[in-house]
Amino acid sequence: LAKEPETVARFRREARAAAALSHPNIVRALEMDEDRGEPFLVMEYVPGETLAALVARTGPLPPDVARNYAAQAAAGLAHAHA
Repeated sequence: LAKEPETVARFRREARAAAALSHPNIVRALEMDEDRGEPFLVMEYVPGETLAALVARTGPLPPDVARNYAAQAAAGLAHAHA
């Protein structure tokens, strides 16, 4: 897909849009570049485990914890949408 001009143009548009976002619940896009013809995006490093890893390790989350995570994700999505 990296060889298709339309796909690369879309990647660049979306990377620019992501770089313009600033919100505590959105990982920051720091830089967009290309290496040997392959476009890539450099994103902020966020330490910790993924939600999938947490659930795999602990099992289903208590409703209040799950609701908190869902609210954080919704806040980030709402900001991106706005």
